[in-house]
Formats: sequence, C-alpha cells, structure tokens
Amino acid sequence: MSKRCPDCGFVNEDSRIYCSSCGELLDAELRLLKDLTDQTSGPKKPTYKTPPPRREPDRSPRPFYDDDYAPPKLAKKKKSSGAALWIILGLAAAGVVLWLVLSYAG
Repeated sequence: MSKRCPDCGFVNEDSRIYCSSCGELLDAELRLLKDLTDQTSGPKKPTYKTPPPRREPDRSPRPFYDDDYAPPKLAKKKKSSGAALWIILGLAAAGVVLWLVLSYAG
C-alpha cells in the first residue's frame, strides 16, 4: 500500500517517512507531534533591546563670522580706591615733616 502526501498529493512508497516531492511528513501521528512541538517552542522574541538609530553628524556649512555672536560678560573685579593709601602716606609725611621742624627748632 502506498502513502499519499496530504500536502501535495504525491504517491510515495510505504517505507518513506517524508514525501519525495515536497519533503513533508507522511505519518499523521508524526505530523501531530511536529505541530505540537512547533506550537510550544515557537519563535522566541529576542531578549536584547534594539539600539537607538544612529544620528548623522551635521555637515552643513557654517559661516566664518556670526553676526549674532555676543561674547560672555565677565564679572568685573571691584577696584579698591587708592585714597586710603594716599591718606596714610600723607599723614606719615606730615608727621615726619612736623617731627623734623620741631626737632630742628628746639
């Protein structure tokens, strides 16, 4: 007795397990087992995340001089006035002159 393929209808020899024409299983029980294992194992989803798409670098030409450029404002250092120094030096000089006048006159 020959085995007819359920998929393509090709008539195969009794000793064949797979169809000679399309390669499908001929035994009904083996087909059920194959279908069951295909359903339980199935394709697995990958466990890794796909990387984000790469951004291309901006290669647009840039002007040499930018009219909108404003340099950053730097904090101005508070200048100390030299008035205190001049007052101290003036008092010291006046003291020296007064001392010389008093010591020379006496």
